[in-house]
Amino acid sequence: MIGYLCKGGDSLKKFYKPFSIAVTAFALIIFGKTLSASADFSGLDMLYWVVLLACFFSESNNLFSHRFVKYSLTGPMTIFLAFYKPLEVCLMTILVLETYARIVIRKREGSKIFNEKWLFNISQLAILLFGVSEISKQVPVSANFEFLVNMVLVLFAYNMVNIFFTYTFVSLYSGQNHLKQLGIRDFFAYTITYWFIVVILIFSYEAYGIIGLTVSLVFIMHTQSSLLTSLTSKELNQRLSIDKMTNAYNRNYFDEIVEMNLSRGRAFTILFIDLDDFKQVNDQHGHVVGDGLLIDFVAILKSLLRKENKVFRYGGDEFCIIFDTSEQAEAVRKRLENFVFMFHTEPCEDIIYYHISLGLYEYTPDKKITYNELIHQVDQNMYADKRKKKCPEEALVIDF
Repeated sequence: MIGYLCKGGDSLKKFYKPFSIAVTAFALIIFGKTLSASADFSGLDMLYWVVLLACFFSESNNLFSHRFVKYSLTGPMTIFLAFYKPLEVCLMTILVLETYARIVIRKREGSKIFNEKWLFNISQLAILLFGVSEISKQVPVSANFEFLVNMVLVLFAYNMVNIFFTYTFVSLYSGQNHLKQLGIRDFFAYTITYWFIVVILIFSYEAYGIIGLTVSLVFIMHTQSSLLTSLTSKELNQRLSIDKMTNAYNRNYFDEIVEMNLSRGRAFTILFIDLDDFKQVNDQHGHVVGDGLLIDFVAILKSLLRKENKVFRYGGDEFCIIFDTSEQAEAVRKRLENFVFMFHTEPCEDIIYYHISLGLYEYTPDKKITYNELIHQVDQNMYADKRKKKCPEEALVIDF
C-alpha cells in the first residue's frame, strides 16, 4: 500500500474502506475485551471530573477558534488520565469528547454526528489510549531521569502512530498523498509540547494532589487560549497581505515593506516584472484563461526563488520581487530573461507563449529617495526594457 500511497490517484482510494474497516475492527476488539472484563467505573472521582472539565474547555477553545490549523490539548490530558484511570474510563472519555466535537461541527457545518469520521476518530483514539494504558503499567511514575526519558519515547511513539493513522486516512479518502505534507519540525514540536504538558500534570498531581493539578490545568488552558488568539491574529494579518487570486503578496504589503526599509535605511533591490501584451491574452482567450496564466506565472516565479524572497502582485499583470542584495536580483533577472514562458489552456489545450519586461533598481542608504520616486524609477527601468525590445536605439535607463 505504501507504493500506492506515493503515487496517489484512484488507485489509492481503493484502500480507503479496507483501511477504515481494519482500524475500526481493531478498536472494537479493544472495546469488547475491556467491557467484557470486570469494568471498573469507580475511577469517576474528583481527579476524573477535573480533567474532563479541562478537556471540554480545551476542545471548545479548539472548535470555536477561527484557525485553519487547530491546536487542542485534549491529547496530552487524556494521556495523563491513562496513567491513573482504567482503560474503560479513558474510552468513555474519548466517546464523550468526540461526540461533543461532532455536535458542535454539525451545528456549524450541517454534517451528521455519527458519520465515518466520528467512527474513525473514536477508533484511532481507542487504539492510541490502549497503547498508552499498556505502557503505563510498565512505566511507573517516579521523579527521576529514567521516567522523563521513557515519557519522551512514549509520546514519540504516540505521535508517530497518531500521524500515520490521520494522514493515511485523509490520503486514502482524497486520493492524494498527504504524508508528504508532514513537517518534521512540526512533529517534534508537538512531541515536545505533549511531553512537557504530561510531565507537568503528572508531577503536579504527585506533589500537590488535586490542587496542584488544577493550578497546572488553569495555566495550560490560559496558554492555549493565548496561543490560539495570537495565531489567529497572525493568520488574519497574513490573509490580508495575500492576493487572493494568484496567492502572491499584495500591493499593501509591498508598500509596507518598501517604506519600512526606506525609513530604516536598509539596502535592498527591487525587480519589477510586467507581462508584455497581456491585454491580448484576455481579448483573445478570455479573462478566465488570463487569470489562470497569472496564477501559473506566480507559481513559476516562486519555483525560481529562494524561500526568503517574496513575490508581490503590484497590480494587474505587474509583479515585484524584493531582494536583500543586488547580486541575488541580478542572478534572478538573468534566469528570467532566458526563461521560455508558456501556458497550457485547459479547455482547448492551446499553448500561449508570452514574454516579460524587467526593471531593476538597487536602493542603498546613501540615496535620498522617497517611496514614490523609487517606484517611478523602477517603473521607468522596466519600460526601458520594453522599448529596447521594440526599438533598441531608444532604450534609456535612468538612475538617481
